[in-house]
Amino acid sequence: MYKVIVVEDETMVRRGIILTIDWAALDCVIAGEAANGEELLKKTEELKPDIIISDVAMPRKTGLDVIRQIRENGWKIKVIFLSGYQEFDYVKKAISYEAVDYLLKPVGQEELEQSILRAEKMLRTD
Repeated sequence: MYKVIVVEDETMVRRGIILTIDWAALDCVIAGEAANGEELLKKTEELKPDIIISDVAMPRKTGLDVIRQIRENGWKIKVIFLSGYQEFDYVKKAISYEAVDYLLKPVGQEELEQSILRAEKMLRTD
């Protein structure tokens, strides 16, 4: 099973993602959740997830700040970004840090599930 951390500063959105997806059917388990980038970094070190589903714009540290640190640490974690922003600079940075996807909110369940399956495929070939 792949370990997943869901990161979103809006509690209802975060809980919705966690409760909507059939994680077991995707061979995943929710290892943890976080409300901001600082929490995510701590949980990443502690839980060693395979996949992170993260908002881009969050308090304290953005999702982009976190993925930069993850890459600098040499971790091969797959990151899927969720964002309400279509700004090209965000997308470009996400691509440069090898994000699996950059999905716009509100994201559909099927679209997110397909992104998770892409992340799993990438993990198997790494």
